[in-house]
Amino acid sequence: GYLDRRTNTLWLARDRVGIKPLYLARYGAHRVAFASEIKALFAHPEIPCRPDVHALSSFLTYQRFEGRWTPFEGIEDVRAGSLLKITQDAIEETVYFDVLRDVEIERLLTCAQRDPQQLITELDDAFAESVRIHLISDAPLATMCSGGLDSSLVTAVAKRFKPDVVAYVANVKGAPVSEGAKAQRVGRHVGCQVRQVDVDLEDLFRLWPTIVWHGDQPNAHANDMPYLLVARACHHDGIKVVLTGEGSDELFGGYSWQVQAYQMWRKRRLHARWIPNVPFLRLAGRVHPALSPVALKPLARDPFFRREQLEDRQDVLRRACVTDGARRLTRHEALFKKLERVKPVEDRAFLARALEDWYGN
Repeated sequence: GYLDRRTNTLWLARDRVGIKPLYLARYGAHRVAFASEIKALFAHPEIPCRPDVHALSSFLTYQRFEGRWTPFEGIEDVRAGSLLKITQDAIEETVYFDVLRDVEIERLLTCAQRDPQQLITELDDAFAESVRIHLISDAPLATMCSGGLDSSLVTAVAKRFKPDVVAYVANVKGAPVSEGAKAQRVGRHVGCQVRQVDVDLEDLFRLWPTIVWHGDQPNAHANDMPYLLVARACHHDGIKVVLTGEGSDELFGGYSWQVQAYQMWRKRRLHARWIPNVPFLRLAGRVHPALSPVALKPLARDPFFRREQLEDRQDVLRRACVTDGARRLTRHEALFKKLERVKPVEDRAFLARALEDWYGN
């Protein structure tokens, strides 16, 4: 935020993908309050604390809030990539970044024709430079290392620039995969000390209300509680800055549903290629869905939908568009259409899914 006293203008800005939170409340006659936490706004006597039932119904369906929605009436989430100019007369919003508007199709197509090894080299250099820059700190610094690809790479590169760096890992007891064991293996490989924070099932339930309080919204991620314990351990050890691999799955397609989007559209493309759209097969498709021809263009109106991913009640809300006014469906269709020149269609679907997850979160 920046207050220009010369013109009595307040400027508020949010980073491009909304990593840093920023909330706005309008109250009284042309008055506003802003904060990085919703609970701070409720400290004001004129700002009531009331649930937004409509927004909460959307959260039950998608496990995230859409657009400016928050769990509370009258509290707005300043949109990622936006700039607000607030004067005594009005609030003007300028969107300086929107992935749907600003994705560079020509650049994507050009990169697709380049040598993959050269692209990997450029990515490696950019990644290392990013880690180096984020290591600039006048306070004690560490990394979070779960033993997965992203955080392990961050730790390995950080070790290159800062030989005494220490890593932290949350090890959930009884989990199908021990992140503690994986992280310790990474630590031995790169020569980095890994401090392990053990977490049991009781910790997950005990800390759930605390996470909701810190996040100002319902919690849909079980890993938030282990993260809290790691943050407490870092604080206890005097660590003030922590590097993580957060956000890489959204950007690099690391989630299972992003792979499923690729696989689903590959099957659709092959199906459409080998099963012609003729009356006989359309009729046969009523008996057995596998014989039914696939029309790719209508399916692009809802490109990422897999019915088996939703419970019945979620599907009813989704099809009725009562939760978000079809905002997500509209954006999905528009992004999928904008990437139309990306071939084959499964690559297009994978890229669109990853971009939507990156920007939508």
